[in-house]
Amino acid sequence: MSALGAALPGIWLTGLTAASDYPNGLLGPLIPWGAGIGLTFMPLNMVILAGVPPKDTGSASGLLQCLQRVGSEHSPRRRGRYRPLADDLTRQGGPCGSSLPGRSERVS
Repeated sequence: MSALGAALPGIWLTGLTAASDYPNGLLGPLIPWGAGIGLTFMPLNMVILAGVPPKDTGSASGLLQCLQRVGSEHSPRRRGRYRPLADDLTRQGGPCGSSLPGRSERVS
């Protein structure tokens, strides 16, 4: 139900036009979309972190958040649009605040 709740509002949004009003055109699909995303991500995070030893839970949780942010920045629809931002983040040590060992030079 939660993944469906995240996907179906996308179909609803395909009917959005310039003449659409806010409550029916945008707010209507965004409420079930937000609920669907919330009901999808939390259980998924619990499943991912369930197999991690308790002493490593903080690190694993931080890595999970980092990878979610990196994944959202590298999605196909955003790749070309945010290229300057990605280049800046690469020069500054990456989106998670630390650079990989031995990768101080810029990779093209």
